[in-house]
Amino acid sequence: MYAYILSTAKKLEPFGEHPRDCLIGNRSLEHRQDDALRSLGISPLRVADAGSISDPNAHLVLEDRLYFTPELIAEFVAKSRVPQNQHTLRAEAGARHRAYGGLHTGRAAREWRVCIRAAL
Repeated sequence: MYAYILSTAKKLEPFGEHPRDCLIGNRSLEHRQDDALRSLGISPLRVADAGSISDPNAHLVLEDRLYFTPELIAEFVAKSRVPQNQHTLRAEAGARHRAYGGLHTGRAAREWRVCIRAAL
C-alpha cells in the first residue's frame, strides 16, 4: 500500500519554516512520517497535489504538515476497511479527539480539518 503525502506551502509563522522541516525529538517531521508509515509496511510517496494521484489500489492520502503515530494510522486503516469505499479522519478545529466516517452535518466546512483519506 502507498501513502501519498501531499506537498503544502504552509509555513510556521513567524519563523517562515515549513512544518515538515521542524524537529520532533531531533528528527524532522518528514522523517517521522516516513518512519511511522514504513513501520506498518506502507510506502510513502511525496506528490505535488491530489490531482497527480491515480491509484486504483488501496492507498492513503496525507498532508506533509501532519504529525501522526503508527498506532493512529493502524487504527485508521482498520476502521477504514469496513464496507465503504472511502473514509476520512477529521479533527474538529482546536479539538483533541478523532472522528471517523463521512462528512459531519450541521458544521461549516472551515470548522473541520481533513487530515487523512483512505481508499481501501
